[in-house]
Amino acid sequence: MPAPAPLPPDAAPGRTEDTVRVFWFDGQHAQGRPARLRLEEESVQVLDAVTGRVLTACPARQARWTERTQGGTRTVTLADGSSAESLDRAAWDAWAATHLQAVRPESLVVRAQQSGRRTLLALLVLGVLLLAAYRWGLPLMARGVVTLIPPRIDAMVGDSALQSVEGQLLAPSRLPAARQAALTQRLQAGMAALAPASGARPTYRLLFRSAPRMGPNAFALPGGTIVLLDELVTTAGNDDDMVLGVLGHEMGHVVHRDGMRQLVQTSALGVVAAAAFGDYASFVTMAPVLLLNMGYSRGAEHQADVYSVRFMRAAGISPQAMVRFFERMQALSHEKGAASRPSRLGIAFSSHPATVDRIAFFQAAARGAQP
Repeated sequence: MPAPAPLPPDAAPGRTEDTVRVFWFDGQHAQGRPARLRLEEESVQVLDAVTGRVLTACPARQARWTERTQGGTRTVTLADGSSAESLDRAAWDAWAATHLQAVRPESLVVRAQQSGRRTLLALLVLGVLLLAAYRWGLPLMARGVVTLIPPRIDAMVGDSALQSVEGQLLAPSRLPAARQAALTQRLQAGMAALAPASGARPTYRLLFRSAPRMGPNAFALPGGTIVLLDELVTTAGNDDDMVLGVLGHEMGHVVHRDGMRQLVQTSALGVVAAAAFGDYASFVTMAPVLLLNMGYSRGAEHQADVYSVRFMRAAGISPQAMVRFFERMQALSHEKGAASRPSRLGIAFSSHPATVDRIAFFQAAARGAQP
């Protein structure tokens, strides 16, 4: 584009103190024309730099003005598509401060970004807000979004996640059928005893599987599927109360829909879009991968422990059973040492509150403290 001709001296007739020198581009030619910009009764006017004749004009509020920054040019685009540009930022800013503020006051953001200290303060405030949104806003949003997701979606996600690990992480259970039946009946009896107090029975199914790589564990999937691993039952030995306490914990995740809530938090934007527009296909597709690589929050784990205490009391089991479970898990962890890298999925691992705190919680519950 040809360079605009240099501006002539301040020769325009009339009130030159009310104008600022610019180059005017009429939208038809590449060459900028020396001109002056003036505000007259809330109208922005482009004047010929020599004769002072009005070349074009439009209401100031209809013009598009560039924001004041520490660099760059100052430009205004008029309603007819023409534009006026000033390379002298200091002159433009002085003129705008006197004449433009009345019809187009600068926003707080524009004023703040002129100061390095204010910009730094704004960044700090933004960081605090983002941290607060992550710490409190995201879980709150997740609870709200989960209420919008039909329970059938939970089942679809849980079934998809189960299919993704069947044959890879999970193998058929080797527990005797009689042992499986006994544990299933005790879980059913405990849930039936808890139902009058809780007011409802959650829909669930208990599956028995083997997974040596996951160690002694159990986990709940969205939709109510609870997977109990042979390795946990074997570790418990003849202490079925210990196994039932773990199942009560996983049942707490089912009741609170913790799997879906954590999944929503992990993929917040996609879930919000799915809830808003009803397209769950992509969400269901990516859910298994997310489920197998995330852990529950400490708050969710504590609530599941609280539910476990309620379940055990209804089933006539002392919460001391969970103390024995965690003490045994600690002993196994010390035996395996740092070489052990268990999955995040399930009750026994690092996403949970500190084991010492959980032991203290169940010991207090065994003494009769209210959870």
